[in-house]
Amino acid sequence: MAERIRELEVERDQQRSQIEELTTQMAIEKSGNEARFQRLEALLFHGSSSSSVPNVAQHRPHPE
Repeated sequence: MAERIRELEVERDQQRSQIEELTTQMAIEKSGNEARFQRLEALLFHGSSSSSVPNVAQHRPHPE
């Protein structure tokens, strides 16, 4: 019985570590997405005369 409890504790600890790692990855991804959104928003509202800036409207994902 004590051995099974220990196995479950180890499994729980592994799951907690995985959750922490995924949470960190999601936070990093969210931060990157927010930065991209802000750049796109700036382009849409303020425009750009630079030819090196892609046309945002042409690169929008198509809704499915």
